[in-house]
Amino acid sequence: MAIIAIISLITIRMNGIPNRTDEIYNTGVFVEKAHISPDETASANAKAFNGIPHLSRAMNTNDPTIALVGDSHAQHLFAGLDVHYKLTTENLFQFDACTPMNVNLVESDKIFDCSQNAEEVFGYISKSKTIHTVILSWYGQMMFSGGRYNQKTYRSVRFKDNPIIRNNEEIYIEGLKRTIEYLEQAGKKVILVLDNPDLGFNPLNDLRPVSFFYSDSDKKGVLPVSDYKKYTSLYKSRIYMMLREFPGTKVFDPSQFLCDSIYCYGIKDGKLLYFDPDHLTYDGSVFLGRNFPY
Repeated sequence: MAIIAIISLITIRMNGIPNRTDEIYNTGVFVEKAHISPDETASANAKAFNGIPHLSRAMNTNDPTIALVGDSHAQHLFAGLDVHYKLTTENLFQFDACTPMNVNLVESDKIFDCSQNAEEVFGYISKSKTIHTVILSWYGQMMFSGGRYNQKTYRSVRFKDNPIIRNNEEIYIEGLKRTIEYLEQAGKKVILVLDNPDLGFNPLNDLRPVSFFYSDSDKKGVLPVSDYKKYTSLYKSRIYMMLREFPGTKVFDPSQFLCDSIYCYGIKDGKLLYFDPDHLTYDGSVFLGRNFPY
């Protein structure tokens, strides 16, 4: 009895059988990184286009018609959008531009690296005669307010032409506004992807074997939607207010599909949708791609 009690306590403390847990975690990380394309053809296609700045993936080697621009939150959408647009005649290009704002930002009086990348990417897109739509997707919540945990990553970024503006929220909204204006003046349609929910935990850690005191009724891999709304309400309200000036800009909000009235899901219908707190798995990306309306 004493041995059983000790094993039970260890299992509870470790949230499952340790070796089996590690196996699930490591396998999941290896298999599920959707922001590293599971389709190597897309990366090879991109290499066929010489001289296009920061092009990471291409659906095929035809002329591009849709540009997906952003950081890892654009990268992890590519798999799903690839599935979505394969049913059409479109050709999706994915560009790495970390912060996809066509504004000159400085950090500690030096040009912000992301601004240099974005300027090159948007310069190419504006001149393209075949790209008609630009999808903007990145971890905007982090730049807006520091994200779920008030990170300080972008706190020192300022406009080069107006450094007196020091409020991150104002810099984010104004930068997004200028970018949309630039693209629309270049004759491009814009689709803004809001941040997918930042769960605040890794749902892979909830893939545990049955422990002695585990109950099937325990809710795993979810974030209460009330918590999600709490940290995103200002971010979303400011964006929608700004977009009143741009009635032609479309918005895609992943939370409409990743959340219901009670929870936001990292695991749903037996599928792992996230492989870390804020990046989608291949299944998660395809799930959003199948719900993408544009």
